[in-house]
Amino acid sequence: MAGLADEIVDLYRRTFGLVRAVPLVAIISFAPAMLQHVAPGLPAIGLIKTFAMLGALIFALRWWRFDRDAAKAVRPDAWLARGVAIALAAELGGMILFGLAGQLVARAANAEAGSIAWLISATVPILLWAMLSVLLFPWFVALLTDETDMTIRRSIAAVYPIWGSAFALYAAAILPPMILRGLLAMGAAVSGGPLLALLIAADAGASAAMPLLVAASYYSIHLRVRS
Repeated sequence: MAGLADEIVDLYRRTFGLVRAVPLVAIISFAPAMLQHVAPGLPAIGLIKTFAMLGALIFALRWWRFDRDAAKAVRPDAWLARGVAIALAAELGGMILFGLAGQLVARAANAEAGSIAWLISATVPILLWAMLSVLLFPWFVALLTDETDMTIRRSIAAVYPIWGSAFALYAAAILPPMILRGLLAMGAAVSGGPLLALLIAADAGASAAMPLLVAASYYSIHLRVRS
């Protein structure tokens, strides 16, 4: 347990170290998240935010993998484009398939929208995919950082013995900002004036931190299986 706690501390230290060294990566994620609050009616802002968060995640992984060489981290190449396409297809494909499976279960059980059965059928499949996807994290890092020896089969075989602690590390990365955003949303619903502006800025900050923390969890698990 002490080892896992140390890894969680290292994960956050690695993330904040990146933000201190390259603050632009946080600004790129923060700006569209803040704009989404200020001008929610803009049709393209959601798409811009998604691309900004994806870019921040990719940069973070490559920055750590290439010994903090920002120039190399942002240098595009054919391998990176291929890797992004494959990683996105695997991640989004898994989420969609498991989400559809949950919908089929809900329909088979005649679960009404908003009921406990409906909530379970909607959340459990996504949680299962989140647990399974941890097995692919070293492969995702390889796809995005020009490694050619880490195949999907090697990734699964390497993470499987540490699956539980790897998922705990991933959860420690994503749950705090998710919980914080939920609390901020509740506060914003009953606030106004300067306090509301502060809560909105804090929510945008938590949103901007999410891709960096996810990237840090990917990289931490990658380091474990490589050590």
